[in-house]
Amino acid sequence: MEISLNDTRENRLAEMMFHYARYLMICSSRPGSQCANLQGIWNNRMRAPWSSNYTVNINTEMNYWMAERCNLGECQEPLFDLICRTEEDGRETAREVYGLSGWVSHHNLDIWGHSGPVGYFGQDEDPCSYSMWPMSSGWLCRHLWEHYCYTEDLDFLKDRAYPVIEGAVKFYLGFLFPYGEYYVTGPSTSPENRFCGEDGKSHSVGMASTMDISILKELFGYYLKICDILGIEGETVDVKRVLSKLPPFKTGSFGQIREWFLDYPETEIHHRHVSHLYGLYPGKLITENTPELLEACRVALERRGDEGTGWCMEWKACLWARLRGGEHALGLLKNQLRYTREENISCVGGGIYPNMLCAHPPFQIDGNFGFVAAVAEMLIQSRKGHILLLPALPDEWKDGNVRGMKVQGDITVDFEWRDCRIHRVCLCSSHEQKVTLECNGISKIIFLKPDETEDMIFD
Repeated sequence: MEISLNDTRENRLAEMMFHYARYLMICSSRPGSQCANLQGIWNNRMRAPWSSNYTVNINTEMNYWMAERCNLGECQEPLFDLICRTEEDGRETAREVYGLSGWVSHHNLDIWGHSGPVGYFGQDEDPCSYSMWPMSSGWLCRHLWEHYCYTEDLDFLKDRAYPVIEGAVKFYLGFLFPYGEYYVTGPSTSPENRFCGEDGKSHSVGMASTMDISILKELFGYYLKICDILGIEGETVDVKRVLSKLPPFKTGSFGQIREWFLDYPETEIHHRHVSHLYGLYPGKLITENTPELLEACRVALERRGDEGTGWCMEWKACLWARLRGGEHALGLLKNQLRYTREENISCVGGGIYPNMLCAHPPFQIDGNFGFVAAVAEMLIQSRKGHILLLPALPDEWKDGNVRGMKVQGDITVDFEWRDCRIHRVCLCSSHEQKVTLECNGISKIIFLKPDETEDMIFD
């Protein structure tokens, strides 16, 4: 895959970062190897920051946001292997910690798939803010579903994805409990963040955080789709009933998407995590079909601000791209491209080191991979049967071309644009299908035939 932007110094650096991250992915996550951890495979210390583990309340998932779209789907194989190992351990955790069937994992995994809560038993100020989060199993299942959406590999869906996803669904059906007219999670946290309770003190544990409910809405939704595709009855009756009673998205007193079930004030408005926006990105629960919620997401992002760690700025860039805010997304990418030598642990800063590895600080590879995910999101977005080109193109990228990008439905896309308008598009599908191509303010229905290239010129 290749990407080229109009020739300026900053654009050349962005191109270089894009291709560099694909190289890092190929090197650190080949089939048969281990999943890329917080440092990929690059670490010069006896004990790396955060032990080179897999932090699965955002960082490991961000590592792989780029994979399918950037034609590196096979690089997710080590992640799938890790998920399967975690599922085995997670069945014991579900049974011993919660007394439930299915499987569960928390915010941190290791190479063996350790799935239980990990904390410092009170030595931290508030270990529950990060350790008491049994939702990563739901988020990780999303990668299995996305792989099917991009490849439409039925054998993978049936043999690898479905059993793991079904196990996660079983756990959460047992974990949820009725509260008023809804089913809610509890105990519940919004990863690593805190709120101001009615007693005026800082708290982290409540019920039904927005991220919890967003993950479950997606998980239950695609579980039902999988059952339909495979002709399996499974737990569909219970899932449909519970899904219909999960709490809706709500707006807070400032017009923002709420982060918690109740409208608690934030103790740290500019907190690095934007977990309550999961439904916008990487999820697809909040779309142009829900304009009020899109605006509430915009308000939430503006309140959070543009500063943060490296990965934080990349997630925000992806979110702004979903909001069609290309200029804002580019500004965040430029912030990440700032030169730094800072290696002390910090929750703000970002930047890149002389070797182009991204700073948290210190070094975390999710910033490199997240950069590519944001660029890809600015250039192309897709769902089954629909392709949107240049949804968040900034003015500085007025000319460019892409070769070999993938979209859902196992379609490879090449496209070229001039003066911010699509000039040429080539589509190649592995099978016969109908898609809607949206670009230059128009929609065009295209019928694709197996392994034949559809080449279109736009004036």
